[in-house]
Amino acid sequence: MSIHLLKTVLLWCLTFNYGILLLWVALLAVARDSFYRLNSRLFGVSRQVFDAANYGGIVGFKLLIIFFNLVPYVALALTS
Repeated sequence: MSIHLLKTVLLWCLTFNYGILLLWVALLAVARDSFYRLNSRLFGVSRQVFDAANYGGIVGFKLLIIFFNLVPYVALALTS
């Protein structure tokens, strides 16, 4: 696999993953109460647990995107 192809794949992965992240944040901003009602019926979670789980998930997903997509892409861009 060439470096150019690897950079292209990493850039597409970065774009796709940030799209998922932005969709998650947008859905929570627009329909937070609907998602909370669904999850409280299914799992019996409180509002605080629901908010903490989503915030932790968003932060964790963003860190994984940065660590596995952005950092390798920048490293390859700087070396080539």
